[in-house]
Amino acid sequence: MSTSRNTTRLPARAVLTVVFFASVLALAVGVLGGREAAHATSPLESLRAQYAILRSTNASGLTAVASRQEAEKASGPVWLAQAGGPVVSTAREVQVLASGLRVWVAATQQGEICVLAMRTGLPGITGPGGTCASGKLGGNGTILEVPPTSTEAGYVVGAVPDGVATAVISSSDGSVENAPVSANVFALRLKSPTASVSFEQDGTTHTISAGGTQ
Repeated sequence: MSTSRNTTRLPARAVLTVVFFASVLALAVGVLGGREAAHATSPLESLRAQYAILRSTNASGLTAVASRQEAEKASGPVWLAQAGGPVVSTAREVQVLASGLRVWVAATQQGEICVLAMRTGLPGITGPGGTCASGKLGGNGTILEVPPTSTEAGYVVGAVPDGVATAVISSSDGSVENAPVSANVFALRLKSPTASVSFEQDGTTHTISAGGTQ
């Protein structure tokens, strides 16, 4: 017994046409995918879009150093570079109404917003201290307390996103004060330790505790 099987063969021209269009489709998909990848926004660029100060072209005024020995030899404020820490080239100094205090805003490659501050005129101080908001807090600001000295008051300084005009500082003694925001930064003289900072943005209240949680 023999078994018959019908086989339909496409003409050679039709086969070539199918192969051609399949190749064009694959190429188009690849080009579109490449464009999407090229236009993907990095965490750092996303943060710049939220903070005008980071988009400023002003020089940072900070020098990155790899060791404390380098810091001692450098002129001007320095930042000891650390993996995952602020990228010094992103740092922008902000003029604040706080005597003897210099403040910078910077960012990490991971999209964290950082505020750095240092007192001027103190022996042995070569650069600022700082803090960065991690994870989702990056877009909602960060705060740093600068402790008082024997002759200078302490301050709470912070960085908040574009569109914020006032930061509301709640202290541990129950008092509440408003601090104006300029160039994404506020600074307020401390009367008692900070409990939290809140601000309004697009109809939503954001609150940052002194411990950095929200």
